[in-house]
Amino acid sequence: MEADWDEVSKSRDTTMSDLQTLESICTYKEEFGQVARIVLPPPGPQALPTPATTLAFDTSQELLWAGNEYGRVTSFHGAELQKYTSYRGHAVNEGPVKQLLFCEKGVISLSGQSIHLSSRRGLTQWNLIHDAFTDLRCMSYTSKGTHEILVAGNQDTMFKVDVEKGIVTQTVSAEANYTIMKRGGLYICAATSTGSVHLLDPNTLKVVKDWQAHLGWINDMDAKSDYLVTCGFSPRQQHGYLFDPFAKVFDLKILTTLPPIPFASGAAFVQVVDIMNPNMISLKQINIFDTYLTSLELAPSGEAVAMTDGQCSIHLWGSPTRLQFTEYSSATEFADTVAPAPLMDWSLDTPLSSIGMPYYRETLLSAWPSYMTFEVGAPPVKIDSTILSSLKRADIGGWAANPRKMRRNQVQDTRSVQRAQDSFAAPKFLSEKAREDPSAGGEERRMSDALAAINDMMLEGSTKRDVPVMYRNVEIKYSKFGVDDFDFEYYNKTVFSGLETHIANSYANPLLQLLKFTPLIRNLALLHTATNCLFENCLLCELGFLFDMLEKAEGQNCQATNFLKTFTASLGLLEEHSPNSPLTVMIQSVNRFLLDKIVADFRQMSQQSHMDHALTTSAVATVRCAHCTNEMICPKSTYVHDLIYPPKARQLWATPNWLPKEIGIIVDQGQFYCYEGQDLQFYLQKCIYNIMVYELVGIVADINSGENQKPHLVSLINVGPSSRDPNAESQWHLFNDFLVRATTQEEALRFEPSWKLPSILTYQVKTHSHNIDDSWKENLDPSLLYRRYSTTQGNPHTFRYLSHTTEAPRPGTHVAIDAEFVALQREEIEVKADGTRETVRPSRLGLARVSVLRGSGPDQGLPFIDDYIAISEPVVDYLTAFSGISPGDLDRATSRHALVSLKVAYKKLWLLLNLGCIFIGHGLPKDFRTINIHVPRAQVIDTVDLFFIRARQRRLSLRFLAWYLLKEDIQAEEKHGHDSIEDARTALRLWRKYEEFVDAGILESMLNEIYAKGREMQFKAPSAAREGADRPGTPGS
Repeated sequence: MEADWDEVSKSRDTTMSDLQTLESICTYKEEFGQVARIVLPPPGPQALPTPATTLAFDTSQELLWAGNEYGRVTSFHGAELQKYTSYRGHAVNEGPVKQLLFCEKGVISLSGQSIHLSSRRGLTQWNLIHDAFTDLRCMSYTSKGTHEILVAGNQDTMFKVDVEKGIVTQTVSAEANYTIMKRGGLYICAATSTGSVHLLDPNTLKVVKDWQAHLGWINDMDAKSDYLVTCGFSPRQQHGYLFDPFAKVFDLKILTTLPPIPFASGAAFVQVVDIMNPNMISLKQINIFDTYLTSLELAPSGEAVAMTDGQCSIHLWGSPTRLQFTEYSSATEFADTVAPAPLMDWSLDTPLSSIGMPYYRETLLSAWPSYMTFEVGAPPVKIDSTILSSLKRADIGGWAANPRKMRRNQVQDTRSVQRAQDSFAAPKFLSEKAREDPSAGGEERRMSDALAAINDMMLEGSTKRDVPVMYRNVEIKYSKFGVDDFDFEYYNKTVFSGLETHIANSYANPLLQLLKFTPLIRNLALLHTATNCLFENCLLCELGFLFDMLEKAEGQNCQATNFLKTFTASLGLLEEHSPNSPLTVMIQSVNRFLLDKIVADFRQMSQQSHMDHALTTSAVATVRCAHCTNEMICPKSTYVHDLIYPPKARQLWATPNWLPKEIGIIVDQGQFYCYEGQDLQFYLQKCIYNIMVYELVGIVADINSGENQKPHLVSLINVGPSSRDPNAESQWHLFNDFLVRATTQEEALRFEPSWKLPSILTYQVKTHSHNIDDSWKENLDPSLLYRRYSTTQGNPHTFRYLSHTTEAPRPGTHVAIDAEFVALQREEIEVKADGTRETVRPSRLGLARVSVLRGSGPDQGLPFIDDYIAISEPVVDYLTAFSGISPGDLDRATSRHALVSLKVAYKKLWLLLNLGCIFIGHGLPKDFRTINIHVPRAQVIDTVDLFFIRARQRRLSLRFLAWYLLKEDIQAEEKHGHDSIEDARTALRLWRKYEEFVDAGILESMLNEIYAKGREMQFKAPSAAREGADRPGTPGS
């Protein structure tokens, strides 16, 4: 009898082999061979097999365990390797299973970011996730036996984990990055990433001995009794890193190095068996011809050895007659065997009652013939949003261009569309929630189960080709109160604001978000907006207004109405003009146009070329004639760079980590070089060339949600570079219109050619990260507030402009405001089959007049802004009874007022906002929303909220409050209805009245008295009750 196995080798480019020696185990040489070979099961029903990332024999049962790169752990029983259990131990984004340990309670598995304990039957005992787990690699039992483990990895800390409770009991600083751990003798042997081995005291975890085993890194290591054996890589001249031709041996008892065991072809894996007889070797050839070995494991009994190869196979070797995994194995618990159905002697005479089916008096529906079953009442076809956005009103109905998305005589299968339901339902309206729980505030609303389902999609969505819920189309639902009643907070719990979708050309929302989080563009846009630029179609000013609104909103939903209205002036980039154009082509065209336009806009107000310098790539173009070979060189610059590759190369995007997070650019002697990854780090360390490093800020991705889902765009942005905190880490977020949520870098940069491909990539110079310039706030040009536009507004008793010497606005300055609007588009309502009405699209309002009054001082209540806005769009309803605007008032040719552009009126309000003024008015949120400006709550005093008792659920109109508290009748028909100056002045006086009540300590009693009188008068002023009309919409009139 002699020791039978030791080395298993297989060559492919580089010889990979395994060192094996036996310890007190003898087998018959002629019996030893391959017993079984299986393929590791795939992670899903339709998935391909994956290679095993770790392999281990159970220490107490006849089980062989394996883990794969998707976090799944699988076990096999006995010599036939019959599948026993399989369970998901770790999320896909946590990486592969690194190591397995066994205890009495079950199996402990380790991934890069979590630790999992499951029973051998696959039932989870606990799963441990910790913020400090960043890149775990290995674990080992401590001096407490199987009750405590030590976990370490490529990070600066180690962790003691209580196996019984599944908690971290102690965090310890690590003296190195550890990749392998084995318990040997009195020590924990830990292999470092630099090729050395640290012997750690199991109690104090201090390094007792540091042994440099290899000059490169350690590939495998094993410890038995008092001996430690390693194999690994070392550098070779002109050949890079190769396997060492020796297996290094260390005596753990006397802490000294022993003579190495030679292995000429290079040892790849090692299992300690009998190192005292290194010459007693027997070679065996594995039956693999087109692959190579990836791991090797020896059974605790020494009677079996398991190996894995690159083709996802597991090989089991041993003696068929003596094979067992452990010397004294416990019985393995199997599932109960299902009792077979009793056999029946079936014949034509067998009674049907013996089968056990119940007796039915009528024919079952499932037995009806096909000619008696029909599908009736197919749902009507939903009108395409492209048609709705471009619909033109006529005397009867409306008309729009045919988007030609279907062929002639082709009919949509509306049943399949109806079956394609969203994975989560829309939230309840705010008015419904208020009725259900009147005492609950907006910030105290319970997180919906559907939103929690979105957060859980990260685990499952990363493993499937189906589109995860968070990437799918989101849709705004409308109640009778309009879009203000929609719960946007349901979709966004972050501090970053989303953009709404019910506006024409809102497909550009992802690009606008990406530009906002690019510090260079954000800084220059706001710097330009702070100047006295009054060009009506300046997109750079509109970008600045939008960026400022998104920052002030701090997570509340916003809309890019004014920007998209100005943007609409460019033909060929509109959705209704390009119904069949792919979204990627459209957004790339928008990107080119925007960059060209904002550079031109910046030049209009600044002679300095900051924007050109930030966006332009300068180069030279060489043009050669094909006939005379004459060459002409001319300068050329561009703002974008096109990535051109063959259509088949789209599959490259599915490669993990294919998109670099950082790139380095070297321009030397007219040559262009681009580096990433290890090459970039190499040139950065050398410091030979002037290399410019760019980091990935974000991407705009094209999402194809499925056959019955409209394609759309999303942006995935790293908000870290735009943070004011220089120590802020990388934080990736998904911006799916008004759905905003945090995501991981792996998920953000994971692409799937079937449904997710990038359309735009944005890289920024890394040195400009965290460079958020707010100096524009100190350099605001307020001259517009003092500029005179017309001599008709010259009566000093009714109107006077601000004096720049004595009335300059400053933080805390009170101003009263009110605005009037006209309807530019009517509300679209759909009547369902049951008679219920559903708002398809709310009416679109446009700003017609805005008035701002002094809020304090000797001229309190005197207007200094009273602008009528020129509107070029068709007005469908002037709402004269509620706005006081008559036909012709907004037409430059016929108006008796001095009309100004929307930008001039908007910029005045924007200047007052950023100068720190406090706005006083009645029902201001809806006014500000329609104006498309966000005013923080600290700068708003709304009389609707001042005179409001939450438990009554009724807000009071301005007309009723003025009648009861001020004894005035406003908004009367004989006074030509509403007047913005009168309404703003009334709100100002109500605020002063409120302060009187507070100072006198009678506010609560006065509110109760107001509501009591309101119930008596049906909350209407006497004149309003006679007219039978009151202002519709929000109760703020």
